[in-house]
Amino acid sequence: MVSGRENLPEGAALIASQHQSAFDTLVWLHLVPRWSYVYKAELARMPLVGPLLEPAGQIPLDRGRSFAAIKALLRSTEQAVREGRQIVIFPEGTRVRAGGGGGAAAGVAALAARTGLAVIPGGDKFGALLGPPGFP
Repeated sequence: MVSGRENLPEGAALIASQHQSAFDTLVWLHLVPRWSYVYKAELARMPLVGPLLEPAGQIPLDRGRSFAAIKALLRSTEQAVREGRQIVIFPEGTRVRAGGGGGAAAGVAALAARTGLAVIPGGDKFGALLGPPGFP
């Protein structure tokens, strides 16, 4: 069951979702029509899938280079907005336990300010169903 789907725009959007399990990334593939995930740049090194992420419109974030990383994130996000994509970001930067989590990262605020998009909060209950972060 999905609640609040009617609040998701068809055009450009900034969705900040809690990241409780590995399945969270699959949820948004089915909820919005033109998704672009902000993903940690290390994932680009994954065999087979990694090299396809950026060409497919996904947005890398190099978490080790703060100023340069934010500049690159903002440029890529502006392109996604021009293409009318829904940008999905997991603000905590890693998976968190159900009911837990930290505050929103500075990157979300920077994206909202730069793009003029409202931040749409999101989440699911996979973490509560599956237990600790990750796959069961």
